[in-house]
Amino acid sequence: MPEAIERLNQELAEARELLHRKRHHEQVLARTEQQVASAEAALRLAEERAAVEQKDVDELERVSFKALWATILNSREERLDVERAEAAAAQIRVEQERARVRWLVQDRASLETAGAEFATAEERYRELLADKERAVLTLGLPAGGELEEIADQTADLRAERRELNEACNAGRQALERVNEIRRLLSSAGSASGWDLLGGGELVSQYKYDKLDSAGRAVAYAQHALDAFSRELTDVGVEQRHRAPAIPNNWLTDVLFDNILTDAVRNGQIRDATHQFSAIRDSVQSTIRYLRERDAEAERRLVHLQTRREALLVEN
Repeated sequence: MPEAIERLNQELAEARELLHRKRHHEQVLARTEQQVASAEAALRLAEERAAVEQKDVDELERVSFKALWATILNSREERLDVERAEAAAAQIRVEQERARVRWLVQDRASLETAGAEFATAEERYRELLADKERAVLTLGLPAGGELEEIADQTADLRAERRELNEACNAGRQALERVNEIRRLLSSAGSASGWDLLGGGELVSQYKYDKLDSAGRAVAYAQHALDAFSRELTDVGVEQRHRAPAIPNNWLTDVLFDNILTDAVRNGQIRDATHQFSAIRDSVQSTIRYLRERDAEAERRLVHLQTRREALLVEN
């Protein structure tokens, strides 16, 4: 095989891989744009909900017919505490949605900056194809066509393996975040069970601490799930997960501390745990599927390289 052809084959493989990376980058950027739009919409809804909750607090705090009626019924202060707790919970959700928007916007900016690397990828690939075609025709090489096909398939498979591994890495990070929340919810659920049996103030405080930690972890988990979703798009898999909110209206629990309230909260914790478990199972299943595809791509690469070596020896 002439040295010029060998050099062109190598350059073409590198150029084709760069072209795959460019297309992968464009797909990830488009998916990120969609996630930014979705997150901004969720933030607007959360802000509207928080405004409604705060309005209820304001109406009870100022002199109004609603406040007067609540006072007459001797429930104004209790009702005000509940409304304040609901407003605080709504505001926490707003902050979580804001964090998600902020992180996604940062992701988008990073992707836009990184795109400069691929500005000339398509032009370079077309130039090399033309050079290779002229060389093969000039030299009249019988194996030229098959070697070119092997080079193309090899570049495709290497690009596919890289994208599969990137998706697996993103999936493992998402899985770690989800499992962290599951562990916190499991601890909170155990404490909630003791609460039903009259566990006392220390048990309740432990439960609230775990729920607080889980609530703070939700934004990080959602960010990791969003990143996983973007990587999956590039390997032809559509999967979107929305991390549920964590139930932790602790002020209401304190104000209305009874077995019914404890039972409701226990059920909410159980439901949230089941939801995160379902997300975990889905992510794990997808990672297994990605690994199977990667193993198959590796086997195909070995076969192509064996055939390439045979052609180079024969010619």
